[in-house]
Amino acid sequence: TYAAYALGKIGDSSKGTVQALVKAAIDPDPMVRKEVLGAIRAIRPPTELTLPMWVKALEDADPRVVLPALRTLADSGKEALPGLRKALQHEEACYWACLALAEIGPDAAELVPEIVEILEHVHGESRLQALVTLGEIGPRAKAAVPAIVSLLKTEELLSVRYASAYALGQIDNSPVAKKALDALYQSEDVGLRTIAAWSLLKLDPENANDAIRKTMIAALGSEDDAIRKIALRALRELPARDREPSQAITDALTKMLQNASPEIVDDVIEALASRGEAALPGVIRGLRDEKLRPLAVQIVLRLGAKAEPTAAALITALEQTQDDPVLRREIQFALGALGPAVSWRRPVTRYANSVCFLPCRWCGPAGYAHRRSYCR
Repeated sequence: TYAAYALGKIGDSSKGTVQALVKAAIDPDPMVRKEVLGAIRAIRPPTELTLPMWVKALEDADPRVVLPALRTLADSGKEALPGLRKALQHEEACYWACLALAEIGPDAAELVPEIVEILEHVHGESRLQALVTLGEIGPRAKAAVPAIVSLLKTEELLSVRYASAYALGQIDNSPVAKKALDALYQSEDVGLRTIAAWSLLKLDPENANDAIRKTMIAALGSEDDAIRKIALRALRELPARDREPSQAITDALTKMLQNASPEIVDDVIEALASRGEAALPGVIRGLRDEKLRPLAVQIVLRLGAKAEPTAAALITALEQTQDDPVLRREIQFALGALGPAVSWRRPVTRYANSVCFLPCRWCGPAGYAHRRSYCR
């Protein structure tokens, strides 16, 4: 174990070192295998020497071994496809192979037939990951649509049905796919209806009816974090042409911030930032609310110069957070993110004789060098 660690730190990529590490990669001790894989990643030897070993590692049940292998295979792109094709035939390795192929994305399209075969796998987790992988491959996985639609007729696991709806929305806008999604949209399960609505909206945003849009907004207000996460991801990934300012969506997202669990706060912030200028009225209200202020500042940081209208609210917030140095720092970063277009029409005046740390219209960027009372 320590020898493998040392070789990784030394960084010797000679053939003899690589061969020794590859040989040790099948050691029965998982700690040895973990350090060997880490050393090989650090050395970065030629892929033709190591790809077979990484594929072999997918058969291991220990995540400490599998995860480094997944990262390396995903980074290898098309070069890893022959080995991953073999891994797809292995009962235990096929799940991990699908994970790596999902990271490779559309470039893995030539393996679609092998991935489709996993839709009949006995383990639901493998079927689910195969569907996600087909969705990540996207339109180039169109040949898989009949198999996905057929699976929906027999599948009992709800999570796999979720993945089926996701995959159809990523792959194809044919009548067959839309018919299957329409049927899923009639489901009594809120999560399944939400994913089907997202997929229908993504496939054909021009013809999506108001009921589908209302379903998405209703999902944002769900008490189930899993459903909220689905709706938030849908909002972030919709085609750009469907991201027109919608006050209903913006209001729903703003309301979510008031009672969002810590696990999805970042998702809500990203979704609001994706609304662009439509989110600014809600952001300004958030800057005035002591509880929401830290979250509103994060949205401004993501929007950058687009958030210029929030400048006055940010300055006021800065004046009201004298006892919170961490938040003051974030507000100052947010002010900087607004860029040079902001017009500083007044310096902060709470302390008349203190040093001015904000540029002002009279003194420009050098405002920190004088006392505020001089330029008032």
